[in-house]
Amino acid sequence: MSPTPPLKRVHVDSRPPPYSILSSSRLRGLVDECEGITNKNIHCVELERRLHKANYPPLDSPDLSWDGFPSKFKSLVLSNFVTHTTSLTTSQTSSDGSTTKLLVKLSDGHMVESVIMRHETGRTTLCVSSQVGCKMGCTFCATGTMGIIGDLTEGEILEQLVWANKELGFGGKEGGRKGGVRNIVFMGMGE
Repeated sequence: MSPTPPLKRVHVDSRPPPYSILSSSRLRGLVDECEGITNKNIHCVELERRLHKANYPPLDSPDLSWDGFPSKFKSLVLSNFVTHTTSLTTSQTSSDGSTTKLLVKLSDGHMVESVIMRHETGRTTLCVSSQVGCKMGCTFCATGTMGIIGDLTEGEILEQLVWANKELGFGGKEGGRKGGVRNIVFMGMGE
């Protein structure tokens, strides 16, 4: 049996590494503090481009080329970041195939849900979580009865998109750009 997650999440700024590489503000902040790296923003943008093109493999994967990056930049990234701080626990598609619910486990043990919605027009929308729990207290909703536990990080929110696109077979060398998520909505917007 896994340990019970804490009742409150540690504030984003207080969390130790590794950080999600999708947290571009954290990446740029650490790179800006590092002396001896020139063209810092260009390296960050190029790394993000390569990660997207390769469909977010582990940072030490042979699918991700580090050619052209300064060794100091690569070392900083590898020692402070990972591609995924979350994991996809389960995926459940409705009987009519119009929706898929993803259960994503956060690094502190909390779970959040994302929902892929396939529209008849061919468009795909992803409904993402931005918090653990909910303060509304609706008795018919399991999440509402938890109360608010805390906010997700930028990386944790964006990783839901990565998991959804992987579930849809989108991106990377094989998947191309067909069939990925086109719209994103946040849970609590009136769904």
